Amino acid sequence: MEQINNTILVDAIDQMKKIPEFVRFMKGCENRLKKLDKVKKFSYRTKNASGKTVTVNVDFNNKASMCKYVELLKDNIRNIITCDFKGFNEWVDKFSEIDFGKEDHIEVNVFFAKIQTVLQYKTLRSGGDKLLFKFYQKLKIKACVYCNSQHVILLQSSKIARLQADHNLPKAKFPCFSVTLANLYPSCNNCNHLKKEFDVKYNLYFLDKPKREISFRLKDTDIIDFYTYKLDEDKLKIDFDQGPTELEKRLNISQIYHNHTDYVVDLLRKHRIYKKSYVSNLISSFGPLLGNNEDLVNRMIFGSTFNDEDINQRVFSKLLNDVKRQLDELDYT
Repeated sequence: MEQINNTILVDAIDQMKKIPEFVRFMKGCENRLKKLDKVKKFSYRTKNASGKTVTVNVDFNNKASMCKYVELLKDNIRNIITCDFKGFNEWVDKFSEIDFGKEDHIEVNVFFAKIQTVLQYKTLRSGGDKLLFKFYQKLKIKACVYCNSQHVILLQSSKIARLQADHNLPKAKFPCFSVTLANLYPSCNNCNHLKKEFDVKYNLYFLDKPKREISFRLKDTDIIDFYTYKLDEDKLKIDFDQGPTELEKRLNISQIYHNHTDYVVDLLRKHRIYKKSYVSNLISSFGPLLGNNEDLVNRMIFGSTFNDEDINQRVFSKLLNDVKRQLDELDYT
């Protein structure tokens, strides 16, 4: 829910380029694309409308759109995998110019599925080198970037931890970006499967200024009524403003938060008890032990960070950050 500066993405990708296993992964993608471009034909097993497994033979020697698609990928695959947010948008424009309108619909779908196989997304996500895991560690993301209510680490059937990733531009429609790091968003299992191929109109990265449209808020009157014992905690409601995104439409985020008002109730009570003067006294008394760090004290007291740049590392921190800011403003006035 909190956008990340493109410079952080660039730094994380630069670190990935120094990992030998990642370099070998990109080289493998490059070699397989060169082989496909040289032969320009392949067989692919898929299921037909009745669910029966069939083999589809595709020869795209005379199909200009497929030839151009593979050639563009082959010649630029390393840059496509490691582009930043600005570069990613430029590549989207270039691939969108390729027109498949005259091609057979079934063959195009099979061709896209073949590209996914060639680029081997599963190796990037779940391979033994844990490449995607390392990338998200460098981005310092632990919470779902869509809902911020669940962690992104899952256990495979082998009980090995891996990160769940969502293709912001779906790989079924944009197989060319199936292993593009800027297109892989850390997400929880729920959001990943609910989003599917829909566009939620949300960009994780920003170039100049982050967009702050997404927000949580309580009614001021509810806060007053809660503090004056006129409102029971189970009647407290959280308003979710999704801004121009479609997070609510596709992911039903408000339903998640309606069932976790206890986080806000705890914050309301602690905010009433632990005033700013209390935090200041703690830092004064135990400064060296606490690193003279006000955010560390807040994490100890409220169980959450109130730094915007750390929101993607802790679940529910977006909710608590927004409500804490609202409470501070009410105190001030």
